[in-house]
Amino acid sequence: GMEESLLAASSSGIYKVNGTKAALIENGQHHAYTFVQSKTYPNIIYVGLRDGVGVIKRSSGSYTFIGKLDSASGEVYSMAEDYNGDLWYTERYKGVGFVDIINPYQLIHERPERYILPNKPKYDDISVILIDGVVKCSSEGGLARFDIRTNEFVPDSSLGVEFADGTTGMRIFSQDYKGNIWFEAYKYAPNRWLERAVKYPN
Repeated sequence: GMEESLLAASSSGIYKVNGTKAALIENGQHHAYTFVQSKTYPNIIYVGLRDGVGVIKRSSGSYTFIGKLDSASGEVYSMAEDYNGDLWYTERYKGVGFVDIINPYQLIHERPERYILPNKPKYDDISVILIDGVVKCSSEGGLARFDIRTNEFVPDSSLGVEFADGTTGMRIFSQDYKGNIWFEAYKYAPNRWLERAVKYPN
């Protein structure tokens, strides 16, 4: 049978792990956070890096780090591939990026776009996910979905109106095989911090 291996992202590089053995698949210079296996392009894996999006090609059990997409430059903690085979990714403190993938094997893509989210989040805690074909993004400002007609992210009340009006932050995790959506909700009150800073200036 085929040898089972997995990829591991770390601050000291991207590793291929076989059983108890771990080996770098690149020279250890890429601080990596997350992976997305392409469903459109066989044997392509996108990797979210501290400074952009990398592309890994798998061939017969070995992995090659092809290079980085000439698009994102920020911290990419979350990525999603849409049904067109294009890539959405979050850039910390910046927003949501989109890149029209032409040929990932040669790092060829159209000019990237960056989108902002409703309710003016800080883009610190931000995730992008594909749910039933729709690109959705969660942040301190709640939940938003991408509207193809207007080419922008709009508030999304599908999981509750409080996630559309900016009062409740959200971190979306995943959608399971039954279609359930797993997420964490939190209230965001910056004025509490301001009060404390004023009362206790150390």
